Amino acid sequence: LLEFDLRKPKLQERFGIPKGKGIVNVLVGEEKPENAAVRVMPNYPLYLFQSGPVPPNPSELMANENMKLLKQHLDENYDVIILDTPPYALVADAQLLESWADISLYQRPPMRKRLSGLALEYQILEVHSRDAGQRSAKISFNVGQGSQDIGFRNDVTIVFDALPSHPITLSVKDEK
Repeated sequence: LLEFDLRKPKLQERFGIPKGKGIVNVLVGEEKPENAAVRVMPNYPLYLFQSGPVPPNPSELMANENMKLLKQHLDENYDVIILDTPPYALVADAQLLESWADISLYQRPPMRKRLSGLALEYQILEVHSRDAGQRSAKISFNVGQGSQDIGFRNDVTIVFDALPSHPITLSVKDEK
């Protein structure tokens, strides 16, 4: 678990861990990645890379070469990597980290409700397949005004595993 909200870190406090060296120290070259992880639960393999001291320039710090070393260490030593980032639309930090992610989850929609004066609409997407196995789907974004061709348009293909369906039996009971 990486505390990449470097401006307002909160995870270290929530886990009751004393402040110490963390991601910032790794990125400035003061600490090795393997020394920055703190085990947060004695009987469970959950490790926290706390943020460390609040830097004056988080976005610039995340763009340096030590980020690659940190990513390499994480890929080689951990099965699952969870990043706690600042809100997506507020600062560039979360967008810099997006390339690390296999999937991104947002506490709130990742864009403002209004973009350049245009209202945005969010919808929940469900993908179904009659067959189990690996599938892909294309998600299209189309934010703009009619034929004026201003706005944001893009496609992204996602790959996912569809689980097999399970038969169920429903019983209907009469109220009387």
